[in-house]
Amino acid sequence: MMRADPQVLGMVADGLRRTGQSLDEVGADRPAAPSAGEDTELIATVLAHLFDGAGNLVTGMLEAADRVDLARTRYTVQDQSGADSLQELF
Repeated sequence: MMRADPQVLGMVADGLRRTGQSLDEVGADRPAAPSAGEDTELIATVLAHLFDGAGNLVTGMLEAADRVDLARTRYTVQDQSGADSLQELF
């Protein structure tokens, strides 16, 4: 039997959301490409890939937070429905 604690699921979702939002705020201050001589374009490309990857991570974390919240809500509703059904038997 699997048991999920709605409070723990809420804490997981909140942690994912806060971390994703914090990372997103850092990404908003994207620095300009450094002046690196003939390697400037290469470094700018690497930085762009890093920021794109971080953006994808933010999107994934926020989506995961939403899904954990949805799972928590569904679990709570089903758990209450099961409890109500059992009480109706007695």
